[in-house]
Amino acid sequence: MSLSTLFIIAVTTSRMVFPGVPAYIPSQSDQVPETSPAVRSITMELYSSNSITAPEVSVTLPEGLKLSKTARMQVTPFEQPSQSQSMDKVTVKTYWGSSEAIQTGQPSVNQISTVCETDQVNYKTAALWPGRGKGFEAGPISDDASAVGTYKLTTNYTGSTSVTLGAAQNFLAPIELADPGKDIDIEKSIKLEWKAVVGALAYWVVAYGGNESETIAWTAGSASGADVNIDTALSHNDVTKMLEQKALIGPDVTSTTIPAGIFKGSTGVMFNITAIGEDIIQEKDGIKTQVIVRSTACAPLYSSKYAKPKQDSQESLPAPPQK
Repeated sequence: MSLSTLFIIAVTTSRMVFPGVPAYIPSQSDQVPETSPAVRSITMELYSSNSITAPEVSVTLPEGLKLSKTARMQVTPFEQPSQSQSMDKVTVKTYWGSSEAIQTGQPSVNQISTVCETDQVNYKTAALWPGRGKGFEAGPISDDASAVGTYKLTTNYTGSTSVTLGAAQNFLAPIELADPGKDIDIEKSIKLEWKAVVGALAYWVVAYGGNESETIAWTAGSASGADVNIDTALSHNDVTKMLEQKALIGPDVTSTTIPAGIFKGSTGVMFNITAIGEDIIQEKDGIKTQVIVRSTACAPLYSSKYAKPKQDSQESLPAPPQK
């Protein structure tokens, strides 16, 4: 069977945490504390090597989502990235592992090539939901909605299929990240804590920083150079292997420590934690389907303070160049 069509459903819960802002905010109605905002979303993507003049793609949604019964996907020509893309050459420093101090043998230092090669695929069309314009909207997903049920894909150019999501593919709880405080000293170790997410198989925990001359990356896993792609569906074997390699951290772990001094000299530092749920990888009706279940939280840990530019008088400004 030749699989020339890929159908992707992403079931995601996301939250943004700002240091110094309480994790709980009072309700305007009764002053009962309620959790800071978290966003639930479902996105769908369909990629196919087939095309047609008047494509039609729709997905019948389960009632538990409390959205419209049918989602119309917006079809556009697939835009293949060029075989090579020019990039500035930058230094990348990579650190790994949770500890108070930088471990021996770190960082790994590499130079990104000035040319980035991209994989070539034979897709001709891409269909997205939500799309742009009237008739392709999704609408907000309520807190009591459920992703559980059967999603039936129907097209007039690349076949049809269905996939059923069970309780393990329902929305994961939002990640409750403890407030790291607003006055973070990036020259000292930074401890971050969160509440365990029920149903998570593992966590991918990273932080990024740097300046105009270098990029700095850190992962909580103790593996160096691990190949982790959390943006695609992962089988149980995939997750187990990454846990054994210590590229991911286990679902029972609820804290990590960024070693002191890793981000010294950075103009900004961002922390990201992703809970990996139980994905589905299915091959049926000549279509490969991936269901990706994630809960994410991001927190900006640091931003350099810039001096306010002096307000020069009009007389002190240089004269404009003569034409």
